[in-house]
Amino acid sequence: MILLRGLAAGTFFAAEAFIPLMLVTQRGLSPTLAGLSLTSGGLSWACGSWLQGRPWADRHRVLLIRLGLLMSATAIAGAGLALVHSIPPYVVACAWAIGARAWG
Repeated sequence: MILLRGLAAGTFFAAEAFIPLMLVTQRGLSPTLAGLSLTSGGLSWACGSWLQGRPWADRHRVLLIRLGLLMSATAIAGAGLALVHSIPPYVVACAWAIGARAWG
């Protein structure tokens, strides 16, 4: 379990490092806008941390872990959408907000 969680976290953070690069080089966004796409993830991370710290979360820990892995996979797949020119760049920010909430 620990190895799987470490692998999932490493994959998530590696994808996060490439999101601004993809948005600048492939989509032509300014570095500021590309960096702001990660802001949704930061806000979502804080919200997820707060929710997981509530007393009711202890009863649902296994469900939260499963849901978190699914949300993280969704975010990583959404980051790949930055390469599809017919999809607006804000979709990447929304996908990243979903995945960051999982790690909060």
